[in-house]
Amino acid sequence: MKPREKPNKALPLVFEPKKSMMTVRQAVWLILCPTTKHSEAEKLAIELLKKQHPDLNTAISLAVDFADLVRRRQPDRDVLHY
Repeated sequence: MKPREKPNKALPLVFEPKKSMMTVRQAVWLILCPTTKHSEAEKLAIELLKKQHPDLNTAISLAVDFADLVRRRQPDRDVLHY
């Protein structure tokens, strides 16, 4: 008996794959990742998140400032200026 062989060419797509929604974990990682490492698509995703609700905009700004404060070890900087 001969083992099954894979076809040489890829099969055509039967349907378009759905783009999955961003999970909460992915959003948090994206927000807390250093801003210097963000691609254009990631910057756009953050801007879209900020536009969802005014409270999200404030929370994202505070989280980014706090993460920056921790990274740079600046305990004297006031992040509660919002």
